[in-house]
Amino acid sequence: MIVAVKPKPPAKHLRDGFDDDDDLKFQLPQSASRWKKRFYFFLHDKLKVPDILLMGLFSLSLKAWAVFILWFILAPVAHRWDLGTSIYNWHWLCYHPSESWAEASW
Repeated sequence: MIVAVKPKPPAKHLRDGFDDDDDLKFQLPQSASRWKKRFYFFLHDKLKVPDILLMGLFSLSLKAWAVFILWFILAPVAHRWDLGTSIYNWHWLCYHPSESWAEASW
């Protein structure tokens, strides 16, 4: 059996002027949209999602999440059609355009 135990904080007299808890709490910026605020409060207050996961969740843009989800949705299709090598070649062409075809290390 594996057990995780939260350590006890130091005594009050040792923590004078040390309020690191506020620095570790994730807070949305004031300019966040209304749906993001509602989603944050639902995750934080209702589901009790840890702050470190909320930081990761809200640090990515909506476009990045769309690409991330689309990647996993299309992975079975790429596997079924055996597109692995084509994807690698496409990646090489898109991100290494300065190299000429003669210098390519296939």
